[in-house]
Formats: sequence, C-alpha cells, structure tokens
Amino acid sequence: MFPVHVLIINNGWGGIIESNYIHDNSSWAGASVVGSYWTIRYNTIYQPSTTTGSPYHPECRGGPIGTGSAAITLCQFTDANNQVTIQNLIHNNTVASRYGILLIGADASAPYKAPRNNTLNNNVVTGSNFGCADDFKIGQWFSDYPRDLIVLSRYTER
Repeated sequence: MFPVHVLIINNGWGGIIESNYIHDNSSWAGASVVGSYWTIRYNTIYQPSTTTGSPYHPECRGGPIGTGSAAITLCQFTDANNQVTIQNLIHNNTVASRYGILLIGADASAPYKAPRNNTLNNNVVTGSNFGCADDFKIGQWFSDYPRDLIVLSRYTER
C-alpha cells in the first residue's frame, strides 16, 4: 500500500483508486470524488472523525448525523456540463471516520443532483460513527428506478 493523506477527484471521469493507505488527514475526507465511472477498491482509509464538511461544495457537507468528515465521499452539487457523480464502484475497502462512506448532493434544489447508480459492496466500516449514508432515495428520480439501489447488505460492522 502507498501511504498518502488525501485523494481528491474533482470532475474527473473514470479511473481506479486502489491499494492505498490514506490516513491522518485533518480535513473533510480521505478520498473525495466528484465524478463518474471510478472504481475505489482495496484501500484502507482512516480519516479522523470531525465535524468538518467539504469547504468547496456546501451542498455536500451534511448527512444524517450532521456535518462531518468521511473516509470516502461521493458528491454531486450540479449537473451543468454533465458534471454528475454516477456509475462509481466502491468495494473491498476498510474505512473509518464520522461517516465511513457518504454519498451526498444538492438534491434539495433538484432531485437528480445527487450521486446515483453507484454500487457499494464488501466494505468494512468498523469504527465509523455512521457506517454508510446515501442522500439519494430509491425512486427519487424517475429515470433511475429501479437501478438506484446501493448494495448495503454486504458491508460489515464489527
């Protein structure tokens, strides 16, 4: 594993984030993705649990237990110029933070401005205050139903 402090993808399309050890970042996320078609796998991410949210995208600061850091964040704050966060695959990671994995967006302003059609499976979220949180509700945007399911049944809390 390659030790790093943070990975930030802002409007990037496609790639693999694999086999990293991300730790001791003092900001809002260990790995933050605004983009599509990314695979995030086999990473170990220990992000300090803080009440710090994204300083760049206020729409991506919240969550079910309030503003806080996340080990992995998928964010969508707009859809201008096709800047969407879709079709990402997050699997086989070990993560811990206030939020283990957080998918959040600006869907309060428009129902489709949230990460959707992403798949999460086989992630260990032990040590997170809130293991996995998704801002997008099933059927929230009609064109995605029923594909907008996130596979949460295989994440592990120990």
